[in-house]
Amino acid sequence: MTLAERATMRKTSTVAVAMGFGLIGGWVATQFQPTASAASDAIRASRIELADASGRTRAVLGMGENGQDPMLWFLTQSGRQVASIGLSNSLPSMRFTGTDGRPRAVFQLTPGQRPQIGMGDEHWEGRIMLGAIGDDAPSTTTDWGLEFTGAVPSHVLAGMGIVRGPSGGFLGTLTVQDGKGKTFRAP
Repeated sequence: MTLAERATMRKTSTVAVAMGFGLIGGWVATQFQPTASAASDAIRASRIELADASGRTRAVLGMGENGQDPMLWFLTQSGRQVASIGLSNSLPSMRFTGTDGRPRAVFQLTPGQRPQIGMGDEHWEGRIMLGAIGDDAPSTTTDWGLEFTGAVPSHVLAGMGIVRGPSGGFLGTLTVQDGKGKTFRAP
């Protein structure tokens, strides 16, 4: 065999070995790669953060404090939470918070599946309540109305609403308290 024939044989052997290892490598790669499924279009994560052009986190989608309820939080440029929507104890809830961190407006369902809207100021978050008021046990006697409270949450200064009366019909109610502690109620 001449020198030229040996060089050609070496090149051919090298190409054949390279092709063989390439085929083996390709086969191995396909054996250990996960297969596609219908769920592969989903992104799974326990927390997703959206950042602005400066890299500051402005919104977070994640699980709430109990680790079970999904929430979406909105943050100011300084990173303070000012709004959220999601579940709270498996019930729908939407909250708007002042820059001091105190709730200013809350829209939620109670455990009895009744709606409530609460509004407040920097001193207390429940100054005004609208919706299901009082006992939240599933019944037909739950009060529905509008209440205005003072600095003490359970101290209603004024309210109006409806309740189911003893005969089964609905009754309108009105309560007003003056500054001296006198209360006017109708009926």
